[in-house]
Amino acid sequence: RVLAAIEQAKESVKAQFASLREDHEHMLQLALNEAEALAWQTTYPHLLFATLAVEKVQAVDTWAVRQNAVRDGRSLAALAA
Repeated sequence: RVLAAIEQAKESVKAQFASLREDHEHMLQLALNEAEALAWQTTYPHLLFATLAVEKVQAVDTWAVRQNAVRDGRSLAALAA
């Protein structure tokens, strides 16, 4: 039951960040794996996983945006605006 809840949350996060799957599938999977590993270190992994996963995947999304900006030659100051 706990595993099913984690898998369901994982699929939900993947759907929420579907744009990352196109170019950064590996980074997305690493973030989810890290979130799951952290969640399993707690008493209630099924309750904490979703929050940890979103936080980790948001960091990957921020990194991807920054990487695209650098690749396209845009200044990082323009991203902050």
